[in-house]
Amino acid sequence: MSFRKALLFGFLLILPQLLWSQTYTLFAEKGKVGVRSGQEVSIPARYDNIGWSNQSFQWVGEIVGYQLNGLWGLLNKEGEILSPPIYSGLQALPNQTVIFWENIRAHRTQKYGLMDGEGKILIPNTYAYLHFAAPYYIASQKSGSKMLQGLLDPSGKSILPITYPAIQALSSELLEITQADGLKNLYSTSQKQFVSAFQWESFQPFHDFFIGYKQGWGYVFTAQGNQLNTSGFSDIRLQDGKLQIKTQPQWEIIGLDNTPKQRLAFEEIKIVSQGVFWARTHTAQWLISPSGNTLFGPYEQLVPTSNDWALFKQNGKWGMANFFGNVFLPAEYDSLYADELYIYLFQKTGFDKGWQVLNYKKEPIAHESFDYIERSTEGMIKVERKGKWGFINKSTRTVIPCLYDRVADYQYNQCVVEYHGREGVIDKKGYWILLPEYLTIHPLTPSIYLTKYPSGISSIRDTATVYYETANKISLHGALLLERNSENRFGLNSWLGKPIAPVQFDFISDEINDSLLVVRQGQQWGAIYRNGKWALPLSARYDTIAGYNEGLFRVVIDGSYGFVNKAGQLRIANRYENAQDFSEGMAAIRILGKWGYINAQERLIIQPQFEEVGSFRQGLAEVKRKGKTGIINTKGELLLPTEFDSLEKVDTEYYITQKNGKYGLMSTQGVILQTEKFETMRALPNHLFLIQRNGKWGTLNAQGLSTLPLIYDTLMLDEANQVFIGCIQGNWQSLL
Repeated sequence: MSFRKALLFGFLLILPQLLWSQTYTLFAEKGKVGVRSGQEVSIPARYDNIGWSNQSFQWVGEIVGYQLNGLWGLLNKEGEILSPPIYSGLQALPNQTVIFWENIRAHRTQKYGLMDGEGKILIPNTYAYLHFAAPYYIASQKSGSKMLQGLLDPSGKSILPITYPAIQALSSELLEITQADGLKNLYSTSQKQFVSAFQWESFQPFHDFFIGYKQGWGYVFTAQGNQLNTSGFSDIRLQDGKLQIKTQPQWEIIGLDNTPKQRLAFEEIKIVSQGVFWARTHTAQWLISPSGNTLFGPYEQLVPTSNDWALFKQNGKWGMANFFGNVFLPAEYDSLYADELYIYLFQKTGFDKGWQVLNYKKEPIAHESFDYIERSTEGMIKVERKGKWGFINKSTRTVIPCLYDRVADYQYNQCVVEYHGREGVIDKKGYWILLPEYLTIHPLTPSIYLTKYPSGISSIRDTATVYYETANKISLHGALLLERNSENRFGLNSWLGKPIAPVQFDFISDEINDSLLVVRQGQQWGAIYRNGKWALPLSARYDTIAGYNEGLFRVVIDGSYGFVNKAGQLRIANRYENAQDFSEGMAAIRILGKWGYINAQERLIIQPQFEEVGSFRQGLAEVKRKGKTGIINTKGELLLPTEFDSLEKVDTEYYITQKNGKYGLMSTQGVILQTEKFETMRALPNHLFLIQRNGKWGTLNAQGLSTLPLIYDTLMLDEANQVFIGCIQGNWQSLL
């Protein structure tokens, strides 16, 4: 064996011993902890714990922490005590330093400091908190009720004064510094300087970069703090390894005559009221004027209400102000909403925990708080506490106690409530109008009720008198009450319980024209008025009564359609496959599968030639031929040819036409104003039309001429201010 091989073999034999000698492990003996180096005891087992306060064990230089009787001290590798157990905690850091702290019982606080790997004090424990942000330390001190932060080097020298509300490490080279007004900046630890000014709302990580937001727009910073773009963006993405940003959308205020009025830089804009827009960027929301002037904001959220107030969210809390920024309620509430008369406030904690109600004089409507609250009806606010419901009377500021299992809305100055499983009716003071002894109650008028007892008996009654009582089921049927017996026969009653029609019919329809109801008894059909008098006597000659208008009933006799008058006389023979009710003196009829029109004298006015037809309205009717729609007049003349998929009438002068999923514009005289080439077309006031083509929006006038070009990704009409609001979205651009 050569000398080199022998040396290698010998080294391999002693390598495990060398490695073992470098390995330190904890061991326990008689309830105490010590340290072994290999098989040798380096530190005897005489301590409650060895390591650090986070329960880890590692050497920092030549030292390690030990715990006795709840306090910490320092040992070296030979087990020599470098400091007695006087510290409340120890934290080992990657740079071979140790943060230590002591509890100051007199002030119920802790004081933090820093030592090196030999136990030498580098920064005395005079700080409220110390946090490692390589290569520096974030130091905290209390100033009054506020906690402020600064930056120290390992020797304790001040890098940044302790005057900032917050300092946060973003990367190994960047710190986010927040000043008193909430604006932020980046500090480069390598360059030992700020990279910009205090103008940033927030910083967010994005892959290997950071996004700074200023006035809601984004700017890209590298991990070293270099700013990559000078114009803010609305979105960012990493695509195919390339960093891309989306430029800001451009909002324009445009007159109805296409006169530019204002350009605005926001992510989104909505119309609130005359002279007020809601606008937002990525991080904030505003109320602005049409000229772009800020009325109110910026805030985390802004919610305009219908009565010229706005709810705003700031630092996670809600407040209230008018549209011009005059704060009415400060942002102190966990939830808040308002109606025209009252404001509803919620706080999760504190003396006023729960929901409360104020008027617009800031006066409490009730000196109580509730678990839940609902908006009012007839001046009564629903409130709930511990699963039971009651009311606040707004006008008297009195509370009806939360006693009820369920409550309805107030109607006729009274409310149906459920109390111990039975329904009753209370007034606005909480007094019983009807005692809780019913399964159901339905108020019909301010003094008449439809009730059902637990026995199943239904009644129509007031507070003192029962007008009608029956074991049959009663339900609302328009302006009448429908009664149904166990044999499924139907009758009608008035809301005062007066019988209108006896319980003998197999069918009663809803009301049709002239307050008529169609009825069937066995094989006989007829029609009655709302007062129960016969409009068309029962007769077995009808297969059904299909409708009524202009004095004639549309009936089916022996499988064919015809028309009879109220005397039951056949005025138009039952010779048609189908028919529609009369309208403007004409009725559509079908013969041999085709539709045409007759008049009341059964004269054929328009020959059967259409697959589908509609009733005449203002002298015009829609018809279909070969699946296509057109328009005819009462002479049967085609004003619009049957070549459209659909037609939408606008006012009395225009039709929006559709072919093959595209829309166009045509006059009622058949003049083509725009061919079908738009994906969307909607009528606007002032004889304007909103159009969309290839995803872009514009407008046309009544002559079919373009008034706003098809360039907008969003386009809205502000009727109050007589302007359009248009948006052209930004484009994606590569940054790196």
